[in-house]
Amino acid sequence: MSMFLVNQLVSEDKSGQLRKFFSSEKREKRYDSLLVDLASKVWGTSFGGKRFDANSLLQTYEMAVDLDRRMVEQVVEVSFLRMNFGNFPNEKMFYEYTGVDPTAKIYSPILVSPTGLDNTNKRDNLPDYVNPSEYRFIKASSQLLRRPVRQEVEGFMMTIGDLEIAAAKGIDLQGILSRRVARDLAISEQSYALYSTVGSTPEEKGIFNNSAVGSITQAMVNWGSASTTGRAIIDNLIAAKGEIMGRTRATFETMRNPFCFIVSTLNYMILERTYSDLMGASALSFLTERGFRIGQLPDMDNNTILFYYNDPMNIELSTARVLGALPQSYDAKTIAYYMPYENITAGLTLKRPEAVYKSTGINPSAPPV
Repeated sequence: MSMFLVNQLVSEDKSGQLRKFFSSEKREKRYDSLLVDLASKVWGTSFGGKRFDANSLLQTYEMAVDLDRRMVEQVVEVSFLRMNFGNFPNEKMFYEYTGVDPTAKIYSPILVSPTGLDNTNKRDNLPDYVNPSEYRFIKASSQLLRRPVRQEVEGFMMTIGDLEIAAAKGIDLQGILSRRVARDLAISEQSYALYSTVGSTPEEKGIFNNSAVGSITQAMVNWGSASTTGRAIIDNLIAAKGEIMGRTRATFETMRNPFCFIVSTLNYMILERTYSDLMGASALSFLTERGFRIGQLPDMDNNTILFYYNDPMNIELSTARVLGALPQSYDAKTIAYYMPYENITAGLTLKRPEAVYKSTGINPSAPPV
């Protein structure tokens, strides 16, 4: 909108409402009277004999209301995949790489070479160096991965009438709708990272559909059964970690990569439950003492569990988050705002397959999320 229109509105503002609204103070408290005044102008009031059409006034209202971008960015940045571990609140569940090009269709990170777990003769006595054929080499990288970049847009629509009613009732309509959009985008981003079937190669799919992710053979106990004790859950998880350590020859322990697992929100609540055989303590507290990092995701299947060693060279959250707020007028007589927000992500990229494992059976009776 041109500054001419803004200045004209402000110059005709006898009550001083617009001048107050353009100040740096919080605007939420001032919606009521301002919106009534603006609405009356839409439906017939003229300045200097010039009637303002809906599109011109829409732009004026865009400048006046402004939707406080800082609030919007804070809300839309909510993401389940960016949460911290529940029992280690200062540590992120995944390392994030935000260098994905929003205009790209494919994200191509480097696949890290295996950690040398196939070195079956590591205990053999090596002869003294004689010729170059006796060198042992470790590759820096082996190939490029391919991860589809997915774009999703969701928004909300508001009319001036909606905002008038919300202001009169003291309802934070914009905040409510923004949080709803943020939640929907976060759920969709999580589902894409875990369960996507897009792509023709394993690394292009979601983490649970990636055939490179191994399954442990340790049978998991049923967390949802009333007969399952807290000690049984703890011993089962320690045994699962022991199997993974054996298969990786404790490589990641020597690199100080923390051992982590993620479950559904329902199963995390089971870990928080207290047990008589644990002297009134929870399984979560015992596992925390032993260094297990435990996270929760609301859209994760209740019967599955994901184990991994957390390190940016093992697994990363690959994303480019884009905010878009583009108000539009759909009707010359009705001012409507449609606020679309974009989320662009490549999901979870598995860079070192032997660092991630999955299993099922922890809560077969619970319905899938």
